[in-house]
Amino acid sequence: MNTTIFLVVLFGALLHAFWNTQIKLSPDKPLETSLMNLTGSILVLPALIIFGIPDQSVWPYIAVSLALHIIYYYSLANAYQWGEMSLTYPIMRGVAPLILLVLSIILNEDSFTLYQTTAIFFIGFGLIFLSTVSQKNQNLIKAISFSLLNALVIALYTIVDGLGVRASQNPFSYIAMLLFIDGFLYSIIIFNQRLRSIKAIRQYSIKRWPFFLSSAIATISSYGIALWAMTVAPIGVVAALRELSVLFVFLIAIFFLKEQFGKYKWIGVLLIFAGVILIKLES
Repeated sequence: MNTTIFLVVLFGALLHAFWNTQIKLSPDKPLETSLMNLTGSILVLPALIIFGIPDQSVWPYIAVSLALHIIYYYSLANAYQWGEMSLTYPIMRGVAPLILLVLSIILNEDSFTLYQTTAIFFIGFGLIFLSTVSQKNQNLIKAISFSLLNALVIALYTIVDGLGVRASQNPFSYIAMLLFIDGFLYSIIIFNQRLRSIKAIRQYSIKRWPFFLSSAIATISSYGIALWAMTVAPIGVVAALRELSVLFVFLIAIFFLKEQFGKYKWIGVLLIFAGVILIKLES
């Protein structure tokens, strides 16, 4: 992975940490997520017009990815509802690259060097170490369960989209169409559940529009960067490097959310940085 791709993926990780923090801090997480996605669909429309409709061969990938993304948003909102961000986010993002590595090997989609394989394990287990928190209450099992579900879904939609964007004759049309439909689909589901609360949704939108607008820009940019990077680098390596967003989240959690940072989490930090160094050694 050359330096340009490395830095661009890291920037995407920072954007991912930003919009996840916005969701965590929002007073209504499902509604905030739906408004963010709906705004993202509107923002990506010009790109869809420019790059056009994807070729028919990749529509099955898009359909499966859309279904998985619905589960992703559901499990994400519930994980944040029941658990601290410093618990749920590392589990979601740490387990996913380990599952993804196994899937990539099974599907024989990418070949990994020893450095890359070791780096993915270092980053994955490092992120899991970061989830060692002091939260001990009746919601802990729910928080971990939704986080693990989210990790599985992340791995599945990442491999699906990675294969889809590679199969597409125009990767940018694939990305634009996926993001365009995704936002509308999830919003329809949430709004349908709240048909009697249209006034409340309008009031919430007026109050929170700067937040979900900035989150929308961050999420479409972050995932767009990841999918582009997967066309020029191994899917598992890009996914693992993207999970460095957890380090950004921890800085936010420590300094802004005032969450605790135990001594064992430093082991996780060291493992993650070891993984990053190994990836760079492959450049």
